[in-house]
Amino acid sequence: MQTEYKPLTETCDKKVANWITDWLQNLAAERRLSAHTVAAYDTDVRELMTFLFDHAQDPVTAQTLKKADVADFRSFLSWLTNRGHSRSSIARHLSAIRHFFFRSEVKQFWLTRY
Repeated sequence: MQTEYKPLTETCDKKVANWITDWLQNLAAERRLSAHTVAAYDTDVRELMTFLFDHAQDPVTAQTLKKADVADFRSFLSWLTNRGHSRSSIARHLSAIRHFFFRSEVKQFWLTRY
């Protein structure tokens, strides 16, 4: 399995990077998830940001996240599979991403896209 991600400062604008940082801090402080779980979720979301950045060749913004659709997520799953991630790892990625989209400030942008 290859875990490949770029720093948030490279893949995201400051707003999205702050959302990710705040979300991770919330997981650790308020949800009391283990340090290992928070680190895994961090890696999972960073891999998504790396994928979106590489796919669009532009930093990920709120608009990028708002425009993300099923095809983008399927491509991401394929990207993970091609890098040797196991089914359980891919399931965790989906869990982390779902949680990020629906439990962070991204929710207000993503849900108003239609």
